[in-house]
Amino acid sequence: MIDQGVDAHEEFGARLLPGKTVGSNDTQGAPISGGTEGNSKNHGVACAGIIAAAHDNSLGIKGIAPNSYIVPVNISPDNNSQGFFQS
Repeated sequence: MIDQGVDAHEEFGARLLPGKTVGSNDTQGAPISGGTEGNSKNHGVACAGIIAAAHDNSLGIKGIAPNSYIVPVNISPDNNSQGFFQS
């Protein structure tokens, strides 16, 4: 999951694996900054949920690939939409 980070979530359980954060502050793919509803910190979790949300619980949505594992790659550790593409 290449995005702005993925936090642990009950929809993923143990299927969220350690990942990679671009730059020197490696948070293993977790978001670094943010935290309010609708900002980029939540974007990676929302996208990962579309992919891998569980089917066997009463939470949220059902993912399109509920048995898949998520390996997050945070390409925007500074909460900047340009991430490492910024010049």
